Amino acid sequence: MSAYTVHPLQMAKAERSTGGYTYLRNHDETSSVFYGPFLLKSADRNVLVDTGCDAVSYAAGPLAPVEDVVSLEENLSRFGLTIEKIDAVVLTHLHFDHTAFLRLFNHCPKFVQERELRSARNPHPYFSCFYVPRFFQGVDFEVIDGDLALFPGLEVALAPGHSAGSQAVIVETNEGRTAVSGFCCLAKNFAKDNFAVPGIHENFEESYNSMLKLMRLADIVYANHSAEAIRL
Repeated sequence: MSAYTVHPLQMAKAERSTGGYTYLRNHDETSSVFYGPFLLKSADRNVLVDTGCDAVSYAAGPLAPVEDVVSLEENLSRFGLTIEKIDAVVLTHLHFDHTAFLRLFNHCPKFVQERELRSARNPHPYFSCFYVPRFFQGVDFEVIDGDLALFPGLEVALAPGHSAGSQAVIVETNEGRTAVSGFCCLAKNFAKDNFAVPGIHENFEESYNSMLKLMRLADIVYANHSAEAIRL
């Protein structure tokens, strides 16, 4: 089994209040927020975690605008890849900023948690604005339930709270077990002396427990909205 490498692919960015991501904390700070998928590369396969968004697709959701940085195709080209060379897509969840380009990947499996798909199709009214049905309706998903090894050296861990069926992706790397979080969070959320659950969450207690779970399972984590590798 060959080790994976993890590559954040920044497609867009925005300056946001840190407190919007770290529940009840850091409201006097701002952070540069990363928007984009993560490329997981091994000698055997190329896996994309989420599909990212650009400024136009982000505008379909309820939040303040973002600024384009680099397109998905340009990001992949830096690694000698095209859309067609992606072997699988794993969706941490189905919110609009993670699913805008799903239809580019009809050639490969797209993995999502069963409870996330069910929730996206019939969301709670308060969170319905975070799901844009045209981004995922009619997409042929590989539906999974709970923690699961998908490929050698790559597994998913159910991590609900931010959404009903959020999941993290964990890969074996030369630096240790590395997770791409399924939470709406920043590096600041994983501060060792003051970790914080995501500011946007459907269930606070599940968010808290999922944070603890991921910190047990991984040595290194990438927050969904930070490009920084965090050593736990």
